[in-house]
Amino acid sequence: MSTNINSNYGQFYQGMRDITNNGMAAGAKNKVAKYQFNRKDEEGNYVMDKMSREETFRAMKEISSQYSDDVIVEFSGDGLGAFEEHIGKIPLYEDHKEIPEAMLKHLEGPEALTSEQLDFMNQKHGDDLEAIMKRADPDAYKEYKKAIQSGKEGTLEGLTAGFRYMYQWVMKKAQSDPKWMDRESITQRAIDDVSKRFKNADVYIGDSTNVHFSGEKKFGIILSDEELNILKNGSDEEKDKIYKIIEERIKKLSELKEKNKNDELLRGFKLGLNVGKKNTISYLAQSQNHILTADSAEELFKLICGE
Repeated sequence: MSTNINSNYGQFYQGMRDITNNGMAAGAKNKVAKYQFNRKDEEGNYVMDKMSREETFRAMKEISSQYSDDVIVEFSGDGLGAFEEHIGKIPLYEDHKEIPEAMLKHLEGPEALTSEQLDFMNQKHGDDLEAIMKRADPDAYKEYKKAIQSGKEGTLEGLTAGFRYMYQWVMKKAQSDPKWMDRESITQRAIDDVSKRFKNADVYIGDSTNVHFSGEKKFGIILSDEELNILKNGSDEEKDKIYKIIEERIKKLSELKEKNKNDELLRGFKLGLNVGKKNTISYLAQSQNHILTADSAEELFKLICGE
């Protein structure tokens, strides 16, 4: 085992402990090296800023690479700000399911990500992976969240389990379609561009018959496959035309909500837009039991009152 720890990380090193194993199979983990990144020391003195997601991955990779395969490297502390809400610990929930077709193996015990996996997570697709999984495979996303959120103790083992689950999910997809992630990343960037422009709206792909406004934002925007393709591959002029149409219609919905903010009927509906082929726009109102569609915001409100 290497003891030449990078001096920049040495102040965060908390020591090494042995793991008691039943039997010593080849490749078994038998030691844990602990690193704790706290923004303040025990006396309350300021030590460091909270790291970004990229900085955290880089630190995990650089530290882990200096240990042999029989060592688990454990990370914790409020300096790992990007992971703060996900800090958790295995074991997984008893009802944790595998992805169909045995996509993933059962995650047994705490185990650090390998250098290869850390490299993968730190690539250009890294920031998109969670959003892509949530959109493209909701069932796998639920299992990923279960893995991350399992347990409440202050380690990153749950986070590591979730990332390993995601890594293997992507690798399984890539086996049958090597260009899958590139296409999904382009799609996700187009969706993200719409989300950045319209911060008060959740963005969906499909049509009003198969999409439910499940997000927490004030409005919903449903893009057809045709319009999404323009936002991915069209000219700036074509994209701006779609953005302008959405902006005008969202403004109409905002005015409708503000004008009728005390109306109990309106409170029972989530409002939004369906952006169809050739920039055709429908106004939508969804409740638990109804989907209402109209060509104008005024007509939509009349339908809501009728319901």
